[in-house]
Amino acid sequence: MNPPDTRPFAPLPAAVPQAQGAIEDIGVEKASILIVDDLPEKLLVFGAVLEELGHELVFVRSGRDALRAVLRREFAVILLDVNMPDIDGFETAKLIRQYRGSAHTPIIFITAYADEVQTARGYSVGAVDYILSPIVPNVLRSKVTVFVDLFVMKRQIQRQADAHAAFVAAEAARHAAEENELRSAFLSQASRLLNRSLRVDVALRELAGLIVPKLASFAVLMGAPNEAAPGQMLVAADTDPGGGGGRKPPGGPPPGGVVGRGRARARGGPRGW
Repeated sequence: MNPPDTRPFAPLPAAVPQAQGAIEDIGVEKASILIVDDLPEKLLVFGAVLEELGHELVFVRSGRDALRAVLRREFAVILLDVNMPDIDGFETAKLIRQYRGSAHTPIIFITAYADEVQTARGYSVGAVDYILSPIVPNVLRSKVTVFVDLFVMKRQIQRQADAHAAFVAAEAARHAAEENELRSAFLSQASRLLNRSLRVDVALRELAGLIVPKLASFAVLMGAPNEAAPGQMLVAADTDPGGGGGRKPPGGPPPGGVVGRGRARARGGPRGW
């Protein structure tokens, strides 16, 4: 197998294209895995062990390159060597955790030796696990697979939640548009009816025919009283809610309805009808 390109952000060349194609065909979502180690031979080992998972492997050889990588993309898991020159694994993990986009990305430390002090320090800077070197291939693949599966599941759930939120917003907008359309149509019809006659009783009867039974099964309409004349009041009720008749011509009661008329006092409630 050809050695991996160890330049920053270089993915491992596909050594088994047929297997990768089969994974794509069955719809398995791919994730990115960041591997950080200053030794090219160790990167080669990681690539050989993890390539069969079918995910994108990104190799970098320093803590600085790892920081640049997490700023450019989202990773399902990070494999981080503890002992590196310049910036060691502990300091790299601490800096990775300060970036919001990678604050919760799982970090697995790779080390040849880990005592209680070193382990506690690693967990304190954000590590979720330790793997001792030389690595056991099955152990490494199993641990990486767990975090990759969790990452993919989280991303799928987020997409479903986004789709549901978009659907709810679209339904709310459609309902609001329909309500506005009905309101505008009702106000337009009411305006035309009121302009047909200057008589209050005729206007009230026309409005009752518009309201019952289209918008309600019962309506009370009252003209505004003044000092010179009491207000006109009309009560309309639908006596045939299941009927499908239309509104009567001007001057007649609403279809299937009972209409009563009366007068309201200038101050106070209705006197009767």
